[in-house]
Amino acid sequence: MAEDVDLKARQEALDDCSPHQGGDQLELREEEEDINQSNHNHVDSLLSLEGYLQLLSSQMENMLEISTLNQLTLESDDHQNQYQDRPS
Repeated sequence: MAEDVDLKARQEALDDCSPHQGGDQLELREEEEDINQSNHNHVDSLLSLEGYLQLLSSQMENMLEISTLNQLTLESDDHQNQYQDRPS
């Protein structure tokens, strides 16, 4: 965001020093705005992808934890069953 402001300030300073023809200046600004919008879209896409990957990672961690808990529960149940099956 700060880079956009810096670019606009620099462009305005350059325009003041060496004025372009009206059409060329408008075309340059439109191109600059298109590039800035493209950069923002790219950053937004990366942030969305990063969020999705974090969510996916959390889901995988949860699945591993559930699997581990299930395995521990099964082992505990087996151990209790073996203890109960012993003759007294």
